Amino acid sequence: MDDLSITPINDTPANRYLIDAAQRLCCGNMLVTYKRHGLHWNEDQFKEKWQDNKNFAIRINGEWVGFLSLKILTDMLYLRDLQLLPDWQRRGVGSACLEWLISLARQPEISLQTVDTHEMKIQKHARSLRLRVFSDSPALALYERHGFEQVSEQCTPTRAGGILALQHNPHSTVSTQVIADSTLHTDSDVKASV
Repeated sequence: MDDLSITPINDTPANRYLIDAAQRLCCGNMLVTYKRHGLHWNEDQFKEKWQDNKNFAIRINGEWVGFLSLKILTDMLYLRDLQLLPDWQRRGVGSACLEWLISLARQPEISLQTVDTHEMKIQKHARSLRLRVFSDSPALALYERHGFEQVSEQCTPTRAGGILALQHNPHSTVSTQVIADSTLHTDSDVKASV
């Protein structure tokens, strides 16, 4: 079994390489899809969203294999990005990350360090978990297997289909694995097996 860890990426000089690697990975994974849908990659928008989100490195046996980017709101977790290196796609890593997120959404309290190192606690039971996905993305099947359903009123039309809004029902029993200790701290190291 491989050892999966999901750890926060803080915006420090030591982590600058991870931020740059995340941008290259996202652009590399998404550029063809963006072009097919008539969209353009926007580096400035990526950087702006990065600053607004809580970002996590995904590692297997200590090796960086991708990242996830999460917007944490009082009543909702919004998955902005889940990107894996091509060699690690379709190997269960994305599923393990979704299980971690679903478990996190079910937590009665989420703690995280803010930029100014003050701890902020968000308390809310049964948070929803939302994301957006291209209608022709292979990841759509992954999200549906994990209990995500389309939010019917939200679809952004594009040249090659659309961008769908999906939501995971916080009371869904589709997810079978719960990963323990998923509170968010700057020094957290969430581990699971894939």
